[in-house]
Amino acid sequence: MTHPRVLVIDDEQDVLDLLTRHLGGLGCQVRTANTGELGLSLAVRDPPDLVVLDVRLPGVDGREVTRALRADPRTRDCRIIITSVLDMEDLVDIHADAVLPKPFRRADVKKPWTHCGGSTMATVLVAEDDSDIRDLIVFKLEQTGHTVIAVGDGSAALRLARERTPDIVLLDVMMPGMSGIDVCRELRQHAETAGLPIVLLTARAQESDVAKGLTAGADDYIVKPFSPRVLADRVHSVLARARA
Repeated sequence: MTHPRVLVIDDEQDVLDLLTRHLGGLGCQVRTANTGELGLSLAVRDPPDLVVLDVRLPGVDGREVTRALRADPRTRDCRIIITSVLDMEDLVDIHADAVLPKPFRRADVKKPWTHCGGSTMATVLVAEDDSDIRDLIVFKLEQTGHTVIAVGDGSAALRLARERTPDIVLLDVMMPGMSGIDVCRELRQHAETAGLPIVLLTARAQESDVAKGLTAGADDYIVKPFSPRVLADRVHSVLARARA
């Protein structure tokens, strides 16, 4: 089994020790840094799968570290979790995948990386215009350890797929404006997104609907209504095939 590599950057030794202990218990290989400068150096030298960093670091702070990681081709695909005592609205300008508020308890530490010891932890981009279905998808995928970016239309999905490069994309076929099939076709036509695993969500099991999606480049499809377990299992299997 592959052990995810995690880099923890924090100037408090107690926090470094806590996260090292708990992430190690989840099967992760953990390195630590007590400054932003050291953290960036370690990340560039040996890019991790996940970076956990405090916003308020002396010298190069968490915002600067995050910007540098996202700008460097060697580290831009690393997942980033911010730890902070700041309110959520003060963190909207940081392009992180998740936030872990401080102070945190042991149970809080485990939530963002429930599957850190396995191969299924991923950043999932979901485009679904039905808010009830979208909320259900987000809840189930986050519950199984994934980081979810959720949007309600195809144009937003296309933009975020290019900006954030998720591990997998779920697209509703019938959306206002750009349909899921349109987005799929656009993603396949550009080198930076051509290899993304794509799953279509369709309310119609008609052969023509499915065939159009597969012809556009989709890897799989799920017919609505679907159970949360079917959704989680299908995402797991598509990711496993993509990473094989």
